[in-house]
Amino acid sequence: MPRWCVEEAGARIHGTTHWKPLEYYEQHEKQHMLPLPAERFEVFEWTQAKVAQDSHCQVKKARYSVPFRLLGRMLEVRVGEKIVEFYLDDELVKTHVRRFDRGTTTHMPDLPEQKTAFFLHTPQVCLQKASEIGPAVHDVVLSLLNQGAFTHLRQAQGVLRLEQKHGGERLNAACKMALSCDDPHYRTVKRILDNQMDLLNYGRRSDRSAGVGAYLHGLSAFTLTTPREE
Repeated sequence: MPRWCVEEAGARIHGTTHWKPLEYYEQHEKQHMLPLPAERFEVFEWTQAKVAQDSHCQVKKARYSVPFRLLGRMLEVRVGEKIVEFYLDDELVKTHVRRFDRGTTTHMPDLPEQKTAFFLHTPQVCLQKASEIGPAVHDVVLSLLNQGAFTHLRQAQGVLRLEQKHGGERLNAACKMALSCDDPHYRTVKRILDNQMDLLNYGRRSDRSAGVGAYLHGLSAFTLTTPREE
């Protein structure tokens, strides 16, 4: 106990109670005090989070999986110093160890079976599938995985999934364009395909300095839209 509390504030007579605070504590209050709890009190806060279509909720900077049956629902979230708890009304539906980065924590049982099968694709499986589609696809997937096999696995899987909509030949051409601009990312490949830039006669273009920005903005970004006759 600080000296000021014992020798000054605790020793002078209180104007209302007419007791010396330290004497009153020793004679009346001390015997009723309970011991401190075994664990330190944890400071927490409440917030809300909506369950996205990938069965994850955004809380602070991080993302956490919750049971997929809750898609689209708004959950109450208790954010503690170590634990993050998700509630639907008064029911505790999910608990995660809190993370303080921008990463994602996924528990596979939270995902539907088709999603679980997709996430179980290892980097090796992705590379094998990419090689089967085309060399440029393989190089894009390899570049993503080299940046971080875990953090960029979702992007690599997304690139491979584009084959279902656009076909392997177009996907390989789009990956080749993304590589030529030194921007081998899912977003770039997808925008090239969405804008049909892969359908250009890339080998005959006279201006290859347009860069990735032109690919992302579509045909109108090119000053030359018709190949010159040779």
